[in-house]
This record gives sequence, C-alpha cells and structure tokens, in this order.
Amino acid sequence: MKKILAIIFTVVMSASAFTGCASSAGSKDSASASETKPQSTSVSVSNKVNVKSQKSDTEKKSGFEPQFNFCSNSVSKLNLINSDSYIESYYPNNAYHPKLVDLGKEWNGYRFWLSYTPYPSGNDYYENPQIVGTNDLINYSEVKFTEPPLANYKKSVRYNSDSHLVYNEELDRLELFWRYTDYDTDYMALYMRYSYDGDNWSDKLVYFETYEKEKYDMVSPAIIRDDGAYKVWYVCHYQLYYRELRNGVWSQPQPTDLTFEDGAYVWHPDVIKTNRGYELLACATTDKKDRKHMDLYFSASENGLNWETALEVKSPSDDCLAWDGGGLYRPSFIYADNHYIVMYSARNDYNDFGIGLLVGRNMFNLHGTDLDYINNGQADAPLLWDYLNKDL
Repeated sequence: MKKILAIIFTVVMSASAFTGCASSAGSKDSASASETKPQSTSVSVSNKVNVKSQKSDTEKKSGFEPQFNFCSNSVSKLNLINSDSYIESYYPNNAYHPKLVDLGKEWNGYRFWLSYTPYPSGNDYYENPQIVGTNDLINYSEVKFTEPPLANYKKSVRYNSDSHLVYNEELDRLELFWRYTDYDTDYMALYMRYSYDGDNWSDKLVYFETYEKEKYDMVSPAIIRDDGAYKVWYVCHYQLYYRELRNGVWSQPQPTDLTFEDGAYVWHPDVIKTNRGYELLACATTDKKDRKHMDLYFSASENGLNWETALEVKSPSDDCLAWDGGGLYRPSFIYADNHYIVMYSARNDYNDFGIGLLVGRNMFNLHGTDLDYINNGQADAPLLWDYLNKDL
C-alpha cells in the first residue's frame, strides 16, 4: 500500500506540474531574445559593481521558433536515479546536489559527466555520490559509480553529502569530491576518488580533514582545477570562503565579501571560470532557520574574493504541488553552445526532491521547458539541442 500511495502521489505531482506550465510559460519571442556571452567587467569588482547592469543587454528576435514551450521552471525532473532500485521504486528521481562537467568533446563515450547524491524523501543515509555520463543532458548512462553507504552512519550526525566533480586536464581524469561529517567528534573531511575512464574508480583518499569542524567546515565545496592548483569556494557559518591547495599545501581560509541584494545568506554555491573571471550561482536563504525554501542568486568576480552583489535569478515554481514548488537548492552551471545551462536541485513541501534543467543566453533570462525528460527523453533531446544550436 505504501508503494501504491507513493506512485499515486508521483502521478498527481507530474500532472499538476504539466498543467501549470501553460500559465507560467514565457513567450517564445522573449525566450529567444539576443543574449551575450560572459564578458569581462569594465569596472573593478572591488567597487562592488552590481550585476544588474548585465540585464540591459540589447535584445532582438533570432527568428528561430523552438518546438516546445518555455516555462519559468523545469516542468520535468531529470531522469537521475538512485542505484538502489528498491528505494528508487518508492521515490523515483529523488536526486540532489548536482555538479555538471562539460569536457567539450566525448571522453570515454560522453561529453558531459555529472555527479549527484540521491536524497529519497530527504533521507541522508542514501546521500552518497553517484556518477553518470551523458551526451545530451537528458538521456543518461547507467550509474558508473556509487559511493557505498557508510557502515558507521548515524542520522544527521555521520553521513556523506555535497558531491562535486572536477576534470583534471593535466592528468586526463575525473575527480569526485564529497563532504563527510561526524558531529559527535566535530570531524569533517573532504574525500576524493579519481577515474581515468569513468568506470573504474580509485580508493577513497582524504583531500582535507579537521577535528575542528565548527571552525573549519567546508559546506558545499565548489572546486576548480586551475593554474596548477585546486581553488575551493565553500560556506562556513553562512559566509563564502576561499582556500586553495597548491603543491600539497593548503592556504589559510580567506573570507570573501559576497553579499546579496535582499540580505540573504549563502548556503550552497557553484563557481565556474569564464572570461569575466569567476561566476557564482548559489542557493541562499533569508531565514537561517529555513533552508527548505530558498532561491537562486548569481554573482561574478574578477579575483574570486571581491564579488558583485548577488541578484536573484530563479525562485520556486508558483505551483506548490510541482516537484520544485517548495524551494531551490544547490545548482550547477556551465556555459556552452552560446547558452548558460543550469541544473538545479529542488523540492516541494511533500518530500519530493529532484534535479531540473534551465537554459538561457544570460543568467537573467533562464527558462525551463515543458519537455518530458523522464518519459520521452529520446524524442525530446533533439528538440532541446535544435534550440541550443539554432538560437544564436
């Protein structure tokens, strides 16, 4: 009976979301408005240049009409499964905390590689990193790797979380990072595994550890391999910090000056390097007691320490019954094929979790689609890429 009720609830949620798309869809003209590639800021970010100026890009119609409807958010979750098939049957596609990597060309069969953590109904026992590959962002490989469940797991005390994926170009390998915490001993570690083919993964390595978690915690690390070092942005006590690992030596933590237009507090960021310097997309909360109902915010920086004031770029679906109708969580983003491509994790207030997809030629014109990524992925993927390739 429990399984039947779960299936009925999933069907009701899906029907509600697709019904609401027409009312939330933007016009095709608006969605195809001309947008620009990331550009270097002309004024020093130390002066806290406001990224709102990026909203004023010249707009014009491209003349291309996509074969689907745009919506404010992603109507469908992405088809990202829990490798535990029994749990997946009760809580389908309850994935969370994505990190998307674009290698620019196929690497061991796939251009894009993705890490995420299953989070069925918010159960952190299953919050163990998984790896998949894809060539179209909609149809995914079998799960290439799953971090085994912890033998010493203790609910909300000892658990894995916050996976992140890096392509190390110098060594031609993928590197999977994730956070482990033990609140009983004030211990926190960042673990790492690596793979040269995506199928076979190394033993677990300790990347960073501390028995002063309260002081040196690294929540949701966003890691870039750049200039011979690992550059890491992370959150501690609702503040964005920066450290780097170079030649095996960690730098001291440096607080950044990231602030938000509405006074929100940063929680889970992703950071990428572009020709503007560094760009950040993060979920943030205006209430430290509530991390279930958050929005997404964007900022940019020339040096990774001095950031433009972060502005809101996406909020939960207006339909509270939609899978993302409660709050948004950790996003991941890339700039490819003349578009920003965003994967965002989200939830509703009925313990349904998932990851959705947004696209746009600038971060202030992100939109979802009414494509069905779970049930019609093979047919819908060409429609999405027809848009990405022709909406120039």
